[in-house]
Amino acid sequence: MQKPDGSSAPYTTIAVSGADAADFLQGQLTSDVLALVEGEAPVLSAWCNPKGRVIALFRLRLADGVLRLALPGARRRRPGVVGTGR
Repeated sequence: MQKPDGSSAPYTTIAVSGADAADFLQGQLTSDVLALVEGEAPVLSAWCNPKGRVIALFRLRLADGVLRLALPGARRRRPGVVGTGR
């Protein structure tokens, strides 16, 4: 993501919402998503492959009823592309 001045933003944010968002992410991430409290500090979390290898690290928080994942901007990939960064 680029700022208006052309520099890269330090983080990319993914917003996840909907009736089943927390239940879905509970089975996908290493954090206890259902225990998140609105407005509290973000928690460190990971998304892993079935073998337990980390695919992505990010900070996770619940704000305004939306789960927000903040990923380092330098690790961002094209939308829809998942990989290990190798």
